[in-house]
Amino acid sequence: MIFSKKLAVLAFAAALSAPGSGAAAPAPKYSPVSVSGFLPTAADWQEHAGFLEKFWLHPTAFGIPEGKFPTWRCNDGSLITPEHFVCPDEGPQNSNARMPDILKLDFVRMISRQTFAYGALFNLTGNPECLRLHQAGVRYLLEYARDPAGVFYTTIDSAGHGTPKAAQRNAQDLAYALVGLAMNAYLTHDPRVISTIIRTERYIFANYYDRENHLMKWVLEDSDSDKTDQKELVAVLDQLNAYMLLVWTLVPESEMKDFSADIAAALKSMNRYYLHEDGLSFRGCLDRPECSGANARHSDYGHTVKGFTMELLAASRLGDRHIREQAVRGMLSTVNRAATPDGREWYENPRNSGASWWVYAELDQAALTLNLEGKYEIQDQLRLWLGKYTDRKYGEVRFGRKQHLWRNGMHSSEHALWGYIMSQGIRERKCLQERQCSRAETATKDLKTVLYFSVSANPARVYPYQFSGDIAATEKLPGGIIRVSFKNIRLPDRLENSES
Repeated sequence: MIFSKKLAVLAFAAALSAPGSGAAAPAPKYSPVSVSGFLPTAADWQEHAGFLEKFWLHPTAFGIPEGKFPTWRCNDGSLITPEHFVCPDEGPQNSNARMPDILKLDFVRMISRQTFAYGALFNLTGNPECLRLHQAGVRYLLEYARDPAGVFYTTIDSAGHGTPKAAQRNAQDLAYALVGLAMNAYLTHDPRVISTIIRTERYIFANYYDRENHLMKWVLEDSDSDKTDQKELVAVLDQLNAYMLLVWTLVPESEMKDFSADIAAALKSMNRYYLHEDGLSFRGCLDRPECSGANARHSDYGHTVKGFTMELLAASRLGDRHIREQAVRGMLSTVNRAATPDGREWYENPRNSGASWWVYAELDQAALTLNLEGKYEIQDQLRLWLGKYTDRKYGEVRFGRKQHLWRNGMHSSEHALWGYIMSQGIRERKCLQERQCSRAETATKDLKTVLYFSVSANPARVYPYQFSGDIAATEKLPGGIIRVSFKNIRLPDRLENSES
């Protein structure tokens, strides 16, 4: 990072993540299904995606030039700038007013995350405007967000200059610079994008991954806010989460062995350094005062359940039964500890704080994945997300500020896409394979998992996001779009060249 008030930045981000207030919107009326009264239908997810699009298709979200998506906006969609840092829903003492310098910066990770969000919404809805904006973000990232050596910047100032110098860019920010490109590779199979991802992955693992000690370094050189002695879970976890798992099957055969080996190395690093002795949670960081105690940084259920979910997906591809079983145990333990007593919401951490937006999303996604595997019974948290926490007036979901240096549409759009795919997969399994549904519930139109891709993608090689599924039908639509119907949604299939 390039500014010195690190504690102020962290406090600022924490304040923006607090749960939102205001009158609760009525919960959606789910079509009852015998498999689970709390499982939204395809129509429910499409309606919810429309409310997410409402916020992200507001013209203030598009950036100048288009694709340089702004890091900062108010909850009604208006822009936040050093000259206009008081939002309509806040008083003059809001936390933005204390940090005008940071408002001059756009964060590459947030441009990339918003690029991801447009792609995820397109994948779910087929809205060509989302595809257009997604491609605008990809163009900006490729043309303006990298230094002459091809390494992604951390921040870009109002004049278009990127900073800091390469050695002071942390491993997590480099990973999230790729999340929008990974979504693009998944949607389009663009060889230029896939090549950029592979080159950046090589750079990260060549320079940041200590193969002798199996540790992903945080930075290569000290700065005011990041230190070389930091050991951070997200340095390695977010390599898997941001891009590696999503593009894995698209990696050329000549690169596949090394790419798969790096994924296995990331799993080894996570388990060697950050997995607690009981095997049921991850430490967020090591060897610093803020990494221990009741308020340890990143000691929330979100980082833990995300870690285990990524391990489950990776182990399924690798055919590693031990890590797969460990991941399921960890996910189950986490969702059981995180569920509120009434089963209607999630806790953030063992102190029973209310979950922030991204922790809530990760827990929902893990619970759905476990249900697909027949390991966990869905509770009522999805109804609250699609109901109480969805802002029908301005769009997006509540939970504090909707857009800042660590939040935009990535988590909410992934939640919608993941939720839709898992809901359809669960319903198909229960209704067709286990025959637990009524005749009306087994109607073909209710059980298809329909996703949209760019016509440039190879129809035979598309897949349902982080999962596997059999292609039932494809259809070309106007505007260079293909609609693909999947059946038999399941955890990722094992790669042929993987080793257990």
